[in-house]
Amino acid sequence: MIKGLFKLLFALLILVLISPFVILGLMYQGNADDNIPAEDYVQEATVENVLAEEIDLALKGLNTPEEDLVLSISDATMNALIYAFLTSETGPNPDYNPGDDCTSDACVIFTETFDINANATGTLRVTGFWVELFDNQLHVHLNASVQYNDGFTYATSVRLDFNIEDRTDEYYLSFDRVSLGRLPLTQSLFTRVLGWVENATGETVENLDALPVGTLDLETLSVTIPKAEIIQSIEEDPDQENGPLLAELLRIVFANELLTFKVLDGQLDVTLQSSLLFNEGPLELDLALEAVFENPEAFDPTASLTGLLESFILTAALSGEGTLMVDELLFNQVIAQSTAQVDGLSFTQTFAGIEGEVSELSVGLDSLLMDLTETGMILTLSLDINGAYSQVLFTLDKVPSDDPLVLLYDVSRLSIGEDENEAESEYLVLDNLTPILEALSANLSTSAVSINEAQKIQLDGRILQATLEESLAGGGIDLSGIDTQEDAVLLSLTFDGIINDTITAYGDALKDLLEDDFALSTIESVMSALPSEEVDQLLESMNTLSDEITAGNPSSETVDAFVDSYESLSALEKTALMESFETIIGADLIDDFEGIIPE
Repeated sequence: MIKGLFKLLFALLILVLISPFVILGLMYQGNADDNIPAEDYVQEATVENVLAEEIDLALKGLNTPEEDLVLSISDATMNALIYAFLTSETGPNPDYNPGDDCTSDACVIFTETFDINANATGTLRVTGFWVELFDNQLHVHLNASVQYNDGFTYATSVRLDFNIEDRTDEYYLSFDRVSLGRLPLTQSLFTRVLGWVENATGETVENLDALPVGTLDLETLSVTIPKAEIIQSIEEDPDQENGPLLAELLRIVFANELLTFKVLDGQLDVTLQSSLLFNEGPLELDLALEAVFENPEAFDPTASLTGLLESFILTAALSGEGTLMVDELLFNQVIAQSTAQVDGLSFTQTFAGIEGEVSELSVGLDSLLMDLTETGMILTLSLDINGAYSQVLFTLDKVPSDDPLVLLYDVSRLSIGEDENEAESEYLVLDNLTPILEALSANLSTSAVSINEAQKIQLDGRILQATLEESLAGGGIDLSGIDTQEDAVLLSLTFDGIINDTITAYGDALKDLLEDDFALSTIESVMSALPSEEVDQLLESMNTLSDEITAGNPSSETVDAFVDSYESLSALEKTALMESFETIIGADLIDDFEGIIPE
């Protein structure tokens, strides 16, 4: 590509050899190499090395996320980048090192010999290539010489001035003027010269289709760089590990006009309107949920589910109900433990500076919250980006699922950086959700939460199966279905034969007890010896449940009230109640029932 660019000089310098002497004098610039900004060049540096310092300075802007990020690149830095490219392994001359002390190959970027006519050859030597930045303009400088056969050498410089425009779908560099030495050429004259030289000499001036992105139009002397091509080059780069995701993020940036640049004298400022993307602080969580993200290994979901199962089994014994209600907080804790232990939800990009110093861009999942609603949920992902927080908020609508253990959701809305009571102009809402969901599908994937091929978010209830097994002393429990309601997850559970028989037998015996007035009087007499508000609530709910069982229509609300009142008793009160039950029901059956739940 770079050689093709330099071949533009063929036409200009062939013109030199056949120009009138007055024009030759204006175009000649024998000391042009004195203007090469060698002081900007950094030896043995890569493009990444040169940019690292500016990137580090821009990343420090994350300390104030309410302000936009600005990457400032001086023309000295751009020249250091050009030099790093020219001297790279894939550049035209790794030994290029201009200056007063340079000799032979070190003074030349590129050399090529070509035929002028049947009896003459010319040798083109490109010795300098650098840029300068002015108000909305880019000046490109090229120094070159042509040696006629092995004798006369003519040196000049070429300066191409471009206006820079940031258009909706492309970046556009339009020709302003060309100068050969001290001789200015208008666009029309320059394009006529190119055509004339091509016809007169048989030399073809190449249109540079080999640019990494964009195209050069020699007729208008303009460079067009479509933003879609920039995205595509990132997406298809085999060396870019997170290429598809980064490409999609850049697509969002371009589509929402979040990236702007301004060319000043000596400096290019690239501004990312990042203030739209960041929140005022981290996602506010219940302390119990926050503790799981801080130390996921310390959370034991079995302990919490064991208490729920104890109440659930007693409810199942009395009502035959097979649905366990898990409150939103506990469910979020289980999901948090699953996601906090997945390294794939974070990545780090390092930038090595010229002196070996390292800058780092670190992106990780700080927390996740599921707010269950009647129709679906609000899923919030809080990302930690070098200490600044960006919340991605998904509004999800529940849709039918073919798998009873998987909940499926359509994404109806996605916002980034949205704070409560914030005007819509202060955060970003995405219109086209399919591309970002496709890109996220490879990065947002755990055993609990993932994005499927249809760009639906799926929540897999199987993550709870092992925990449920551990919550019973002998296992024997299966999750057969999962559903949600506002603020809770509903788990459909089934038990193996032995456990199911024990629950049924205990439930039948407990129902018989609650229908026996003498047994109820005995229990009331025992519990009255332990007067408390909790005991009063137990006796009241027990009598209400007794009446409904006798009538043959116990409601789930009454059963729940009785179970809740039992759970609120102190250890001493529970012991007294169970001893009364043992006297009436039988110790063996109660032991079998209590043996289902681990100590």
